[in-house]
Amino acid sequence: MTIATRNLVAVAAAISLAGCFGKCDKNAQPAPNEGDVAQPAEMNEGEMPYEEDPLYKLFQKAETLFMAGSTNETTALLAEAFDSEEYAAYRAQILPPLVRILLENGDVEAAKARVIAAFTSGDNSLSDGVLGAVFFHFTNAGDQAAALAWTDEILALEAIAPNIRRTFTEWNINAAIEAGDDARVIAAAEKLIAMAPEGDAAEILRRALESLITRGKNDLLADIISRAGKSVTSDETTRNLVSVMRLRILAIQGKWDDLAAAFASTTTLPDKELNYALRSTIPLALKAERFATIDAICGKIATDPNSGRMAAGYSARQWVSSAAKTDVSKVPERIEALLGGATQQQEISSIFVNHAYDNIDDPSFATPMRSIAERLLAASPDNSRSSIRTVLLDFSFILEDYDTALKLLNEGFSGYDENWHTMAISKVSSHKALKEGRKLDAIRDFRKFMSVIQVSQEDTSDPTTGVVHSREMILGRNAARIGDIYASIPDPEKAAEAYKEARDYYATALEKAQEAGSIELIKKELAAIPAQ
Repeated sequence: MTIATRNLVAVAAAISLAGCFGKCDKNAQPAPNEGDVAQPAEMNEGEMPYEEDPLYKLFQKAETLFMAGSTNETTALLAEAFDSEEYAAYRAQILPPLVRILLENGDVEAAKARVIAAFTSGDNSLSDGVLGAVFFHFTNAGDQAAALAWTDEILALEAIAPNIRRTFTEWNINAAIEAGDDARVIAAAEKLIAMAPEGDAAEILRRALESLITRGKNDLLADIISRAGKSVTSDETTRNLVSVMRLRILAIQGKWDDLAAAFASTTTLPDKELNYALRSTIPLALKAERFATIDAICGKIATDPNSGRMAAGYSARQWVSSAAKTDVSKVPERIEALLGGATQQQEISSIFVNHAYDNIDDPSFATPMRSIAERLLAASPDNSRSSIRTVLLDFSFILEDYDTALKLLNEGFSGYDENWHTMAISKVSSHKALKEGRKLDAIRDFRKFMSVIQVSQEDTSDPTTGVVHSREMILGRNAARIGDIYASIPDPEKAAEAYKEARDYYATALEKAQEAGSIELIKKELAAIPAQ
């Protein structure tokens, strides 16, 4: 397809789009196929037939000329109609295709003159239809310098509507960014800071600065923020934006000590902006493994009773997560410290549950965590209680507080069936009996636990290690425990039977196991069973 043909197609489309001039029937039938007889459309009372409408006849003539290749004649026809009083009521429909044809034919100055006239006419119906015609003609051609010059030309006009000035102000800084004209970007940013809050200047500036970050123009962003810090603006939104961007650029530059100090002195940011700043900077600190920086920033915000809800919640999660990565023993004390801050109770409960199994097998971790669980359970809303009760059950079992575990189980857990409750109660009861020296009772309860496992248990994962435990592995482990109890009575014959049963279960488990962690654990436990 030649350039001329492409131009013809583009402009014909512009004419066709304008040809409906706001009177198209949304229920109109599709165009007839070749050879069909077109049926006249129904008209409203007092409405002239469309073929007699002046604008329809004008566009029909224009399209005929255009498709014949008479582009100059098409332009002259539309220009004459636009300037005449006869078509005064239709100027808003005529102007877009007229400007489009002028631009496509390379008569850019004439197109610009028409657009400027529309912008300064005070008639929004005229300006709206050609708002971006010239600008996007330049940007689509990759001529950012021309696009920038065009925005300068429009912004120099005094008699333009606020919406036009706002739009061209944003296009101006975007064109400067695209053109790589850093000096112009800086000048435009300073102008936006000075004019805020007029013309949505702060929001335009925010989008422009975000664009710089996306494009990796971090040095330019830093220069703008540095200059902005020396400016004086009474607009709170702009001041907050500058503060947030200063934090972001420090994180991008990896100036972690400066970032922590800047957050410490940033006490006036509203919750929404502070939360945005945190979510924009903390991930970079995490990537750089700067946990001390995270602790300094998030610890202060998470434990401050005056922090906003969103910023406190995000900080709390990151602060506790940092401890889990660096020193898990600090997890309980950090969660406890949250109880006096601005973090909401439900958020703390969620954080607690997420970190409950970080080191549950260590009594020095489990003991304070159980205490926190009890406090949270007493104060938590209903939708958090189930998870906390489950964790409290596990902590009680690990710490051999079997009475508390049985109390929780007898009260019941929603979402778990009767078999689960029977299995869990028998498991806890067996350990309680063993701790109290009631060995035969312990064996009875272990057997009851195994009977439920045999009919209902599926493979599970250890929450502390992630290792898969098959049903046969669990049965083998409990059979071995029964063997140990019989051996301690002593009852060697029954102990030998239980140990053989355990080895058989482990052998089946080993055949089924696929994951390396499971295989290793099965072999280890199998090797620990006394030989007979």
